[in-house]
Amino acid sequence: MIGDSLGVGISMASGLRNLAANSVSIRGSRVIEQIRQLSPGTVAFMSLGTNDAVGPVKGLEKSIDNVLQAARAARVTLVWIGPPCVEKAWDRNARELDAMLRERLAAAGVTYVSMRGEDICGPGLRAKDGVHFTMQGYKNMWARASQTARFDTGTQPPLAAVQPRERENRREQQIVQAGNAPVQYANRSHRDTSRFFLDFRWPVHDRFVDRFVPD
Repeated sequence: MIGDSLGVGISMASGLRNLAANSVSIRGSRVIEQIRQLSPGTVAFMSLGTNDAVGPVKGLEKSIDNVLQAARAARVTLVWIGPPCVEKAWDRNARELDAMLRERLAAAGVTYVSMRGEDICGPGLRAKDGVHFTMQGYKNMWARASQTARFDTGTQPPLAAVQPRERENRREQQIVQAGNAPVQYANRSHRDTSRFFLDFRWPVHDRFVDRFVPD
């Protein structure tokens, strides 16, 4: 699992090995650095885009292409989990970005998972900040992502979920999940979930979603 703080929650709900972290966006190099940490042939679920939706999303196309190019160069197959609806005025930006990603990734042959809908954004599934989720919300996000990618925990995904250029390397693919490798958090002090819950705090900032001040 790579990407932003929503990816951290999804990794905890799914058991996927985690490289996701706070304040990662489509813009910039942080997600590209995460991709470069992955082994060739890896299938990576990536939560990305919510931080970008805090502001205007116009002009993000080049940055989206940069992420896709980094994945191709690293021989990593992406399952891109898009920005969910948020209980904020800038939800209109998240909706616009969802449409942009759906169109652009379809043209690039990359699996895209939209996260808009009552099963994701319904009552009782959101944290106080209106952006992050309860654990049940993250479980619902993982259920939608794994079903869309036709991913079965403990097995490799079907060929349809793999980029055509990677099919010849199917046997060598390494699915990023807890069954294949120890869970690795960005902060090594959070190796077990109980300690994670005790120690982890969302930093406070007035710009990025991952640092959004709770209501």
